[in-house]
Amino acid sequence: MAISAQWDEVMKRLDYLEQYDVLHPTLEAQRGVVAALRGDPGFADVQPGLSHATLTLRIRDRKRGVMVSWDDERKRFDVAFLDPGLEIVECRGVPPPEVVATVIEYLDRIRS
Repeated sequence: MAISAQWDEVMKRLDYLEQYDVLHPTLEAQRGVVAALRGDPGFADVQPGLSHATLTLRIRDRKRGVMVSWDDERKRFDVAFLDPGLEIVECRGVPPPEVVATVIEYLDRIRS
């Protein structure tokens, strides 16, 4: 599946989750992240996914990925490495204006 189609699938899944009122703040926040990342050429090698309402980002042939979740209570994103076995490593809470830069930092660390 082409990367753009994967971003479209993420958006469809976010739309599907709209039926759960409790998730509306999370879905709004995640849509903002998806909109910021999907059109950026620097993410052309990133394979997006969605697990529940958490955005997952993987680079082909790399075991480690990145997860981005919304913490509605603290009004921040949690960005972390996602290792095999769904182990969450180096979780960092960041305000919305810093989430894209933080995701870029984490992905660059995976690429290097």
